[in-house]
Amino acid sequence: MDSSTCSRIKRNNRSISSIAFMAVIATIVMFMCGFSFRGAKCTQKHAKFQSIPLAESPLTSIVSCHPDSTYLVFAFSYTCPFCQNSIGNVNQYQPMGMVDKVIGLALNDSVGKERFYKIFDVNFEIQEIPAFTMVQISHTLPATFYIRHDSIINQYTGMVYSPALLLP
Repeated sequence: MDSSTCSRIKRNNRSISSIAFMAVIATIVMFMCGFSFRGAKCTQKHAKFQSIPLAESPLTSIVSCHPDSTYLVFAFSYTCPFCQNSIGNVNQYQPMGMVDKVIGLALNDSVGKERFYKIFDVNFEIQEIPAFTMVQISHTLPATFYIRHDSIINQYTGMVYSPALLLP
C-alpha cells in the first residue's frame, strides 16, 4: 500500500469515530431534554364530593327537579370554546339513558346565542341566566351538575366526558 491510501484510511476511521461520538452525545442530550420536558406530577389529592341537597344550592331558584328523576345541569357560555367542545357529549346523555333530562344554563348573550344556534343542534332545554347568577353557581365554565333524588351528587368543571366512557 502506498502512503496516500494509508492516510485516506486513517482519515476515514477518524471521521467514522467522530460521527459515532457525536451520535452518542446527541442521544444523551436528547434523552436529557426529553426528561426535562415532562409534565409536573399532580400531587394534590382531590377531595371526594359530598352530596348537597338541591334546596341548599344556588341551583334551587333556577332548576326545578322531580324527586324521582336524574338530571344533568350543564352551565355554559355560548362563546366559550371548552363549552362548545362539550355540546356533543352533553347531547348524548339523555338518549343513552344516563339521565332523565338535560338542562342547559347559558349566560345571557344575544350575539353569541345567534351564532351558537347556527353551528350547534342541541337536544336539551336551555335557560338563559344573568352573569351574576352564573357566578353564584360556578366560577368556572363549563360546569356540570349531576342531580339525583333532589340532591347534587357530583359537580365537575371543565369539558364534559362522553357518557360512553361512564358506562360499566
